[in-house]
Amino acid sequence: MAVGGLCLPEAGPELASRLRDAFLQVRLRDAGLYEVDRALAGALAAAGDERLLIAGCSADSGAPLAKGQRTGGILGCPRLAARSSDGEIETLPGGFSLCTHPGGPGLAALAGREETARVFRAVRGLASPSEEAVFALLSAEGIETALLVWDGTGPGTTGAVAAVSPGHLAFLRL
Repeated sequence: MAVGGLCLPEAGPELASRLRDAFLQVRLRDAGLYEVDRALAGALAAAGDERLLIAGCSADSGAPLAKGQRTGGILGCPRLAARSSDGEIETLPGGFSLCTHPGGPGLAALAGREETARVFRAVRGLASPSEEAVFALLSAEGIETALLVWDGTGPGTTGAVAAVSPGHLAFLRL
């Protein structure tokens, strides 16, 4: 399981501990794709508060799900009601924009809708997203703060989470 979040700086250690505890309770075996995403969203909502601005997770169930897939993923604002991805761009609290697509990836960025959409399309076009390529695409649009989630359900993909803040990039693959 890969979990990432963007929060207020002083809240990082406490929220990381709360997220870890919440995700240790998540059970994915024998769950369908929808149930995996619902369980992940529930854990994010339970662990977060107003200091957790954006959060996401990609998880491997450890067993084949529908159509032989093994992973699921979610991304968004934990304080808002969870809903299935529809490919639309959303405006989230705190100046973030969110662009997701069924099968991934998802991108939440501290940027306008247009910039977020351009980076989202470019990331979707990457054959194999690398840390360098993702950082370059975000930098080209002037985006310094973002969270990306690949749920690993597309052909030839793997689950991953990338968290970007000014001068930093953390990239976790399942």
